[in-house]
Amino acid sequence: MTCTTAVSQQTLCLCGFVCPRVGAWSWVLCVRCSAYVSLKHDADKVIVFERGNAVFAFNFHITNSYTDYRIGAPVAGSYSLLLCSDDEEFGGHARIAQGGKYFTTPDPWNNRPCSLQIYLPARTAIVLTPFNEDS
Repeated sequence: MTCTTAVSQQTLCLCGFVCPRVGAWSWVLCVRCSAYVSLKHDADKVIVFERGNAVFAFNFHITNSYTDYRIGAPVAGSYSLLLCSDDEEFGGHARIAQGGKYFTTPDPWNNRPCSLQIYLPARTAIVLTPFNEDS
């Protein structure tokens, strides 16, 4: 799977704009797709960052899973699970249901305009993207 999609000989970046750079990894150098780290919590061993319109959440703790863990979201609305490292296909325990939706609340969190509450099992990473009713 590539991170960009060719559309009429132009490359769309993760951010949805035509990227001036060509290639599957052009989003790495895209100024509009620059990463924003919203949370680095040493005690919880959690890192949350955004890249393009995706929100990445990593739990590096070896034993602690977090229920209703609040993370900041860049855009209000609903989010869907794009990837979960805890899926059985990756050797995980499938503790997070595929197809679930996550809804933002208007509570600002970690310098983001709204927030989400997620389940983040130990030793997992998830990627959330805004849910589009048309897709």
